[in-house]
Amino acid sequence: MDPVAVRTAVAVGAVALFVVPVGLVLVVWLPRRVRWVRQAGAARDLAATDDGRDLLALRSLLRPLDEVAATASEIPDATPGSLAWGWRHGDPEILDALAGAELERLGLEPPPREDGPAEVVEHQVELIGPAGPIDEPSADARPVG
Repeated sequence: MDPVAVRTAVAVGAVALFVVPVGLVLVVWLPRRVRWVRQAGAARDLAATDDGRDLLALRSLLRPLDEVAATASEIPDATPGSLAWGWRHGDPEILDALAGAELERLGLEPPPREDGPAEVVEHQVELIGPAGPIDEPSADARPVG
């Protein structure tokens, strides 16, 4: 066998071993990842506003019925129909649950609600007072000059 042909075959095989997996990643995985990044970014921006929360809740309601039923099972005494009623009437608990389900579907954490009850954290602060009377000069103070 010709040594040049062997070297060429080895080089082509090595390039193929690199190009095929990288090509699959670029053709299959990368477009899906870019689509998810765009959807997640848009959902994160929507979740920061009240109107966006309503839109996320509507997106969650438009999912297949089994997914809406799974969301309803997380809320006591809720059904898919009561979720739709809550969305139409602007029930904050229902809107938060639906928006949270949509964010969870995208792999995001829901942002903290600003208008909800704030968590009260108590800290004890020790105040440090002056070491001595302010009006009296100390004994070791010398005039500058």
